[in-house]
Amino acid sequence: MSTSLIHLMVNLLKTVYHPAYGSLIEKLILERKNQSMTQMQLANKLGKQQSYVAKVEGCERKLDVLELVEWCHALNQKASAYVEELENKFFAW
Repeated sequence: MSTSLIHLMVNLLKTVYHPAYGSLIEKLILERKNQSMTQMQLANKLGKQQSYVAKVEGCERKLDVLELVEWCHALNQKASAYVEELENKFFAW
């Protein structure tokens, strides 16, 4: 495995531990629960196994941007609202 690939993998793993990512996941969990939706129900809407939802919510698996859009769509939410909130809270210039 090349050194650049190892550095890329390490950097990808670090984002799971960034406070912004934790905040995003907390908000997604809260929205699911506010809708009285179980992990199984969300998984069914996503066409995934319940373990996928559990791993994402437990920060064992990272959502990419397309998965975030799908996740938000399953919750009848706009991903852009979540991203804008993260930008304002964690990345404001």
